Amino acid sequence: MITVPKGFGDGLGKGAPEWVEALPELAAEFCSRWHLTPDGDLLNGYVAVVLPVRRADSTPAVLKLTWQDTETEHEALALRL
Repeated sequence: MITVPKGFGDGLGKGAPEWVEALPELAAEFCSRWHLTPDGDLLNGYVAVVLPVRRADSTPAVLKLTWQDTETEHEALALRL
C-alpha cells in the first residue's frame, strides 16, 4: 500500500526502526478499519508520514501516522480540536 522513503525515521530513537518497518501494515490496517482508499503519493516529514485518502463517501482526507514521543504524544488531541 505504501512505500516508506529510505532513511525515514533515522534518529528518532529506540524502537523507531521497528515502527518504520510496520508503517505499511499500519497504513493498510487503518485504511481498512476506517474505509479509506489511498488517493495520492505518500508524504513525510521528520516524524510522520501522511497518506492522501478518500473516505467511503469520496470525501478527501489524509491518514497521518506519527512517531510517538514526548513532543507528539498530544498531537491527536490537538488535531481533533
